[in-house]
Amino acid sequence: MKNRFTAFISYSSKDEEKAIEIRNYLAVKGFNCWMAPDSIPPGSSYAEEIPIGIEKAGAFLLLLTLNSQTSVWVPKELCYALDKRKVVIPYKLDNCEITKAFSFLLSNVQIVSSADNHK
Repeated sequence: MKNRFTAFISYSSKDEEKAIEIRNYLAVKGFNCWMAPDSIPPGSSYAEEIPIGIEKAGAFLLLLTLNSQTSVWVPKELCYALDKRKVVIPYKLDNCEITKAFSFLLSNVQIVSSADNHK
């Protein structure tokens, strides 16, 4: 049975392999996932399609790494998701330090660490 909402997966292209692994895991569990570039129709504009994906999603899954914090797109996606009052789930994939900007944006959001799942 499919879950009722879609998870928008925000990640750095440098972490694409891990993002695909997480998307596949969520799909097996019955979640729909929106993830660029696969969810963007050929010839479409990222700047037009990404906000639509975020708006339609029930949750915003942020794959939090140093790469995502220094990405061009991820901070924009996060700000848009927060502005649209989406449920934001920051999933910290490594032991990266949280930048001041991301610390500010995520100041009232519980961060989940992949290390927490291996205890």
